[in-house]
Formats: sequence, structure tokens, C-alpha cells
Amino acid sequence: MNLRNSPCPNHVQLDLFLLGSDQGALSWIGEHLKACPLCRFQAERRRSDFAVYAEAVSGHQSEVVQRVYTFEPWESPSTSVAVDHRLAAQGTEDTEPRTSITMISTDKQIMMKVVQDQQTKEAWLYLLADDAELCRHALIYPFKMDRGYVSDAHGRVNLGKIDWPADDLLTAELRLPSASFYLAPIAEIEQGTPQVIESSNGDILKVVYHAEGEFRRLEIQIIELKGITPDSPVRMAVCERSSTHLQVLHSTKAPSVNITGVKDPGAIELYLYQ
Repeated sequence: MNLRNSPCPNHVQLDLFLLGSDQGALSWIGEHLKACPLCRFQAERRRSDFAVYAEAVSGHQSEVVQRVYTFEPWESPSTSVAVDHRLAAQGTEDTEPRTSITMISTDKQIMMKVVQDQQTKEAWLYLLADDAELCRHALIYPFKMDRGYVSDAHGRVNLGKIDWPADDLLTAELRLPSASFYLAPIAEIEQGTPQVIESSNGDILKVVYHAEGEFRRLEIQIIELKGITPDSPVRMAVCERSSTHLQVLHSTKAPSVNITGVKDPGAIELYLYQ
């Protein structure tokens, strides 16, 4: 008797489905779980493991919110076996490549899980914290990379096809936004007309949009920043729906930056980090 209406997902696909990644492409797994008791059992095991993550994080919450966090590999409090090895559901062969990594911030407030899809070779990063604000729109430098990534409103990042890190690179840095801005859809803004935008904290930017062929250039000038240390580098992320542009301002004394290659005519979100 065939209890399965589709091939069983591998452990990476199952993790991605349970963590909420690309429900469209992985929606078939939900139907498969209804028909396959073995996969339902594996899914419940993984949900239980994710609950362990949440419990470990919530037990170390602090009223003090930092702006910069560093991460290290995490081991479950109840076992000496690293969670990334336990969750990977690896076989008995030690040579099977690791496709899942779990790290925790040194103050135990945020967990970070990275899962690699062995078919597409893309890696997805997920943040988990009792306070969801610690996961949204965070600037992350994983595995000692020079490149930064910005998480979405759900704490997710598509890292793309990265080189899978060696053990000595299992660390990360996370920065929370110091200021957040919303720029109306570029299609509604007249080219060359300055737009003044303000954060909820009273930080002020002036943005001028210029068309350059099929792309757009944003000329951004910092008018006023509150809570920013003078002469300290400020990182600016300009987020479209499909990409993020990141630049570093090494001094607020020269507070202008040009963001080129903007293609999406929709709304733009801007975040400043220090």
C-alpha cells in the first residue's frame, strides 16, 4: 500500500518548509505529510527541536536591547551533541556533508539557523528570538564574510550559493537598525525633486531620485541623526523587494551617498546601522 502521494522531502527541504521558506515551491510537502506517517514523524521531531531553540532563547531574555550581537555555535543544554548535527538527521556515515548550522548570540538572546538546500545549493538563514524585533531588518555578517545581508520582516535571509563554512568560521555579527525610513514608490516621485523622509525617532534624510536608463540612482543625504556616535562608521541599507544595496559612510561629516542600480519602482525601505 503506497501511503505517499509524492517523493519524500529530504531533511533540508523539510527544515525549509517548517521554517516557512518559499511556501509556494515547497507547498507539496504539506500534502505529502498528510499521507506519509514517516515524514509526519520526522516533522514532529523537528518542530520539537525548534521549540527547544525557542525555550533556550526565551530563558535568557534581557530588558536591555543591544545594537550589536556576536554568535557562536550552539549546543543543546540537554545534550553534548551540537544541535546542527542532531537536526541534520545524518546517516551513520561521518563523511556526509553538514547542511545545517545553528548558532546563538553570546548573551543567549538570538538564535541563528542556516540551512543549505542540496539541490539548489542555496543557503537560507533564519533568526529566532523571544522578541521578534531582534530579528527584523537586522544587518548580518555571517561566517566572517565581508558582505552584509539584511533580514526581512520575518527574520529570514537568502544567502544564495555561498561556500559552506569550515568549523573555524562558525561565527557571525548582527547589527540592529539605529534608524528606519520608508520612501514612497519611486514611480510616484518626480525625478530630481527632493524628498525629505523622517524616522519615528526624528532622524531625517533627504532623497533625490535620478533615472539612469532602466535603473535608478538615489542620492541620499543625512540631515539629522539622533543616537548616532559622531565620526563612527554608519552602514546604510537600501532595500528593494528583490535586492539590498549596502554602503558604509565612514564619517557623518560627509553624509551623502549615491545608491546606483535600483530597479524596483515600488516602495523602498532604508535602514541605518552603527
